Amino acid sequence: MNALLTANEDPEVAFEEPWQVEAFAIVVALTRRQLFTWTEWVSEFSAEISGAPRQDDETVTESYYRQWLTTVTRMIDRHAGLSGDMVDERQEQWRLAYLGTPHGQPIELANHIRVQPTCPIPAHDHDHPMTPLAEIRDQIKPIAVYGGRSAATA
Repeated sequence: MNALLTANEDPEVAFEEPWQVEAFAIVVALTRRQLFTWTEWVSEFSAEISGAPRQDDETVTESYYRQWLTTVTRMIDRHAGLSGDMVDERQEQWRLAYLGTPHGQPIELANHIRVQPTCPIPAHDHDHPMTPLAEIRDQIKPIAVYGGRSAATA
């Protein structure tokens, strides 16, 4: 076994988590839409790997996707003008839209306005669209890519 791999890592497995597949697909889609070229991607990603190598507390896969996400975030900001703050804001809107969507209904971004900051706490143990915003923020963590890990586990 390669000395860089931990006992739990399988070099034949490209993706350990569904979000990793999505992160890969995003880069492929952006190159197909010509936001940047694959050659440019490879050059930037290679520079990131060299400049921010694997940390002692990371697995090879964690390091790889941290580097991947850093690179794609930087390139999206440069080529499309979409900053990290803008992404964070939209992520929060989608999180609130999820919480503001009745059970079993499709999530629509417009539903983020249904979460009211002053509504009473529901009398049972799961969230509803009218849960106070402060409580939602304290209890619910979004599942989103951040630094190579989901925010729920970071």
